[in-house]
Amino acid sequence: MKAFRFTKVPPIHFGAGQLQCLPDTIAQLQGDRVLLVTGEQSLAESGTLTQVQSSLTDAGVAVHHMVCDRPPSDVLLDRAIAELEPLSINIIVAIGGGSAIDMAKALSAFAMQDCPAREFLKNLEANTLLVSAKLPTIAIPTTAGVGSEVTSKVAIERADITGVRRFFSHPLFTPDAIILDPQLTLSCPAQLTASSGLVTLVHLLEAKLSPEISPLADAIVWNGLEALKDNLLLVCSTRSKSLTAHSKMSYASCLSGLGQANLPLGMLQGLALTLSSFCPIPYRVACSTLAGVAMRIQLKALRARTPHSPVLQQIAKVGALFDGRMQQNSNYYCDASIDLLEAWVQILNIPRLRNYGIKLEHLAPVVEKTLDTVPNIGLSRDELHTILQERL
Repeated sequence: MKAFRFTKVPPIHFGAGQLQCLPDTIAQLQGDRVLLVTGEQSLAESGTLTQVQSSLTDAGVAVHHMVCDRPPSDVLLDRAIAELEPLSINIIVAIGGGSAIDMAKALSAFAMQDCPAREFLKNLEANTLLVSAKLPTIAIPTTAGVGSEVTSKVAIERADITGVRRFFSHPLFTPDAIILDPQLTLSCPAQLTASSGLVTLVHLLEAKLSPEISPLADAIVWNGLEALKDNLLLVCSTRSKSLTAHSKMSYASCLSGLGQANLPLGMLQGLALTLSSFCPIPYRVACSTLAGVAMRIQLKALRARTPHSPVLQQIAKVGALFDGRMQQNSNYYCDASIDLLEAWVQILNIPRLRNYGIKLEHLAPVVEKTLDTVPNIGLSRDELHTILQERL
């Protein structure tokens, strides 16, 4: 068995109704002045925000609420710190999607640094942070998507330069506790559930296909694929409020995060991240809309260049899991996995790039930036351009 390293996993409280343990979790982390970071609407509309604020107030916890409706940037971080400076916040709680959780993770480390956000990002890149301390952070996702609640990665953009959003990875970004309550995902809109679920699948797939995956991460990712395969379409049905299905998707999302926490950025993740930094399209939509065509072109490239690649065996293994038919050959299962992924993109009505104002002339800079920032991407300039063009 090959040697490997696996990053630490914070305590995870999983199951329906686990949100009620939030006051106790805050107390365990010795917090009593909370910054509560949430998304813009859904938590308030569902009544959950009021319930959380009341439960914390009853527990003697002071709460300052901050709304985060976009991914973190250097400008947003500076603005947030200026707002928080007089409040003596000693713990951060994020309840929401990826933007809210990433903002909380970034603030947890940045709040302890005595420098502007742009310098903070430079220090992160150079691994020279001024202070190796952080505010305790609790992450509570309301979508089953990227699984960022269990990772030390945060996507942060430079507001002054178009196309500069990148993943930063540092142990300080890892939350100190995670509450996974599938009930919070029940009120998630169908379109958001669909694109988030496909992102979970993409992250699991890219982890499974990575040559660098460890035996431990491989087992975790495979368990995530098993949990997802019969439940993604079910939770996307407008009539479905199956807590069992939503629980399986929340579990799969968490496992996808655990897999990605221990691996470099995948091809499709890098392309989608770059696209979302150049153009006004959310990462989850960029990733999910490109999923089918990207995997098809990757499969074609593997067959042409490295027909005996172990990656093809892994694609076939995933295809066999999802297809369910017995005693088919490797080529059949490879094709089956891609056919199913492309079919799900269509069935779930994932928007095309043009729905976000993206045109042919916008694609070349995205391709060039992706080639610059994603190492060992495995596809040519023309192949990346084709992926984007097919989803215009």
